[in-house]
Amino acid sequence: MDMEEVDETTSPATRRVLKKNHRVPLKLRRVFQFRPYPHYSYEALATLLEPFQESLKRSKNVTYALSVRIFSPEGKLLKKHQIEFCNLPTYLITHIPLKYRGIQMPFGTRSAVSIGDLTGDGQCDFLHALDAKYKAAYNLAGEELWTYEDHDQPRVYNSVATRVYDVDADGRCEVITLRDGKLCLLDGATGKVKRAVPWPKLLGRRFGLEARIFLANLTGNEGADILVLNGYASNAFGGDVTMTALSGDLKTLWERADFQADGAVGMHSPNVADVDGDGRDEVSFGTTMLDDDGSIIWRLPYKPHFANGGGDPDHVDEGDIGDADDDGKLEILFASGTLVDAATGKVRLDRLPGIANGQWLRIRKIREDLPGKQLVIANKWAPPLLFSAEGKPLEWPFPFASWDLVDWDGDGVTELAGGGLVCDRRGRVVGVYDPLQNFPQFCDVTGNGRQEAMPWGLDMHGQRITVFSSAPRPEKRSHKLAVPRHLYNFRD
Repeated sequence: MDMEEVDETTSPATRRVLKKNHRVPLKLRRVFQFRPYPHYSYEALATLLEPFQESLKRSKNVTYALSVRIFSPEGKLLKKHQIEFCNLPTYLITHIPLKYRGIQMPFGTRSAVSIGDLTGDGQCDFLHALDAKYKAAYNLAGEELWTYEDHDQPRVYNSVATRVYDVDADGRCEVITLRDGKLCLLDGATGKVKRAVPWPKLLGRRFGLEARIFLANLTGNEGADILVLNGYASNAFGGDVTMTALSGDLKTLWERADFQADGAVGMHSPNVADVDGDGRDEVSFGTTMLDDDGSIIWRLPYKPHFANGGGDPDHVDEGDIGDADDDGKLEILFASGTLVDAATGKVRLDRLPGIANGQWLRIRKIREDLPGKQLVIANKWAPPLLFSAEGKPLEWPFPFASWDLVDWDGDGVTELAGGGLVCDRRGRVVGVYDPLQNFPQFCDVTGNGRQEAMPWGLDMHGQRITVFSSAPRPEKRSHKLAVPRHLYNFRD
C-alpha cells in the first residue's frame, strides 16, 4: 500500500508521502453468499490504518490518498484500488445483540429492523422482526421492551409483514403486523394486541403467505391509514393482487383487485403522495394511479413505455415520487427507466439507456455542479446510472457504487453512502458503517441533527443492530424523532 497526505489548511497545500510499498498480509475467511446465486467465497481481511491511524490528522481539510495493490504468492498483480478519505471519527452509538440471525432464503431475508418511538418518550426504539414468527423491541440503549415468538406461524414470502408507526396519533408508535391470520395493532411499549381484524384476502403460495403492509394518509386525519397488499404483483407467481385500504382503527375504506387489467401491471410496493394538493394521498401502484378513495385516476399499459426495464415482463419493480424538474408538480420515476407525470399519467421519458433490470431508484439532487435534480437508477447487482431530469446520461462522480443519500454531518447537504462507506461531494470518504448491513437505513436517531446509519435488513451474517454516527450521542435530544417517510413504506 501507498499513502499520501494532502493538507489544505496551509497555502499552498502541503503534500507528504506517509507510506510507500508498505506490505500488509491478508487473512482470508470463507463466507457463504446467496446472491446472485448460492456459493462460497473468501473475504479478504486486512488491517491497513489502525497501526498508525492516531498519528493522522483529523480535519475535513486534510485528506489521505490510499492506494492498495493485491498480489498473488507468485508476485502477480491481481487487483488494485485507490480511495481518498478524511481521517474523521465514526462513533458506534448503539450495539444490540439479537437472539436470531436473519434467514437468507431464495426470495428475501425475511428479517428486518424497523424504527420508531414505541414508548412515547421522544427517543428512537427498534423492532426486530423475523418473518411473522418472531418480534423483539428494544430501546436505544439496547434494553429489551418485549418479545413475541410463535414459530408455528407460516412463512411470509419476501416480507416480514410488519410496520412501525403512530397510526392513532397518540404520541407513540404501534406495531402493525400479521399475527394469527389477523391484521393486528400492537401496543409499541408492551407488544399487547390493541385491535385486530381478519387479514383481508390472505393469499398463499408455495413459498409462503404473500402479505405486505404500507402506510398512507387517505382520510386526512392525524396518524395514518393502512394499505394491505396481498400477492406479489407478478404473473409468475399466480397474478392475484389485491390492495385493501383501512383506516387507523382498522375499518375497511376500499379494495381493488384489477391492477393487471387493460395491459397494466403491478409492482413490489406502492408509492404514496398528495399529488392533487387536497391534503390526502394518492396511491401509485404499478402502472395505475389511484385517488384517495380507491378510484382510478389514470392507468397505463405495460408496453411500450415500461417494457424491458424491470427485469420481468409483468411488473415494474419500484418507483419514486418527486418533483424531478422543480416546477412544483410531482413526477413518478419507475425502475424501467420511465418518468411519468403523476397527475395525468403523461409519459415524459421512457427507455432510458442502459436500464435492463432496474431495481433501486431515486429522484434527488446528486450533482452539485449541475442545475436541478437528477434521476438515479441501478440495475440489479450493478452500480447506479445517473441521468438529468431531461433524460441525458451523466457521469457518476463518486469513487464507489453508492446506494443512498445521508446527511451525515447535519449541514443540510447529503453525502452518499454505500458498501459501508460515507462519501462527501468531493468523492472523499468521511465516515464508515457496518458493510454487512443489508439495505441500511438512515435517520436522525439521536436527535443531534445528523443522520445515522443502521441496518434495515439482516441476512445470515447479521445478528446485531448497530447504529453509526459522525458525532457522539448527545445527553438530550434537540428534537423529537422524525422518521423519513420513505422508510416506513420501503419494500420490506
